[in-house]
Amino acid sequence: MKKGVKISLIVVPIVIIVILGATLGGTLLYTKNNVSYTVGDTTISNDITILFTGGI
Repeated sequence: MKKGVKISLIVVPIVIIVILGATLGGTLLYTKNNVSYTVGDTTISNDITILFTGGI
């Protein structure tokens, strides 16, 4: 097997795992900080907008 193919078979899955992990982490952070609690007539809410710029 060629050296370039071996490197690709190692690097590509790692990049995919990192991207999926970042996506999951961002989703959890957004969900955690965008939860509203209601007690009687009082509402407490936290809204945080996360903007990711750039690409791969």
